[in-house]
Amino acid sequence: MKKAAQFLLMLAVAICICIAAPEVYAAEGTCGTNVLWTLDEDTGAMTISGSGAMTSYTGWKNYRAQIKTLTVEDGVSAVCDYAFHNCENLTDAKLADSVTSIGDYAFYNCDRLRDLQLPAVCELDAGAFYSCSALTEVTLPKASVINEEVFAACSALQKVTIPEGYVSISDGAFAYCESLSEITIPESVQDLEMFAFHRCSNLTRIHVLGDLETLTDDDGGATLTQLVGIYFYGNAPASIITIILQTPL
Repeated sequence: MKKAAQFLLMLAVAICICIAAPEVYAAEGTCGTNVLWTLDEDTGAMTISGSGAMTSYTGWKNYRAQIKTLTVEDGVSAVCDYAFHNCENLTDAKLADSVTSIGDYAFYNCDRLRDLQLPAVCELDAGAFYSCSALTEVTLPKASVINEEVFAACSALQKVTIPEGYVSISDGAFAYCESLSEITIPESVQDLEMFAFHRCSNLTRIHVLGDLETLTDDDGGATLTQLVGIYFYGNAPASIITIILQTPL
């Protein structure tokens, strides 16, 4: 009887341990020479770790819908093209300062992404955050060019902070950002494409702090139906496009 009681006690303890410490299911693999990815399937937390550049996203292609949060750890230098496109349930992304490049359409159509922590210095390639329609505010990292369509179709985007150091803003950079009402262009910018704001239907004011060398319309200004004015705090280009002649400064 004594042995039976001890056996039952040990069995009960084992059952309690199993209940108290449930198994964590994780998917994992490599996405670069020295870069690893891990997805906690219970919480939806994805972690990219290691050193060097990400070169592939195929490992988690079948897990996209399970990814809810993303952490790219210190040591990873680049996020590859299309890395997290169509991750429809991704809400939070934190990228370490070691990341210096985010590839073309890397977060395309992540339409629930609300909280975004970008590196301090990083090149955002074309369409990197295209159609991230839940983003309301973004502070760009330091770089030289705001590339094509980088935040296009971010329909909830209301506030954009552009630091000094940028020299050019490209076509379609903020196209179809329907909630954007005002934007300030830093003093360092020399070339501004008005098509950057194509179909920004509520944009009323553009503040230009520096001396622009070129201001190109390409019919982009014609779609700014609510524009009150483009305000120059430095010198306007010698040749001013039609849209500016039609708006008060």
